[in-house]
Amino acid sequence: MSDIILAIRPKWAELIFAGKKTIEVRRGMPRNITADDTVYFLYNNEIHGHATIQSIMRGIPDPVPDYFLHGSCLTLEQYQNYITGARHPGA
Repeated sequence: MSDIILAIRPKWAELIFAGKKTIEVRRGMPRNITADDTVYFLYNNEIHGHATIQSIMRGIPDPVPDYFLHGSCLTLEQYQNYITGARHPGA
């Protein structure tokens, strides 16, 4: 187990803290991150909360399952636009 700090936009952090966003999509998934790590969310140069990682998915799911879009609070179009060109995507 280790501690990881991820920069996140306030909009997404609020959805995570409200329990609505359960999947965090990253264009560059840290290679050293594992299940059971604690992630601290940084925005406006301050730590605003934390969560324990339940599981890691590396790469891009094809097709993208509905639960994935629902949990990430993204539409399929938003997800595809965000992840296009990513070298090490994950969630």
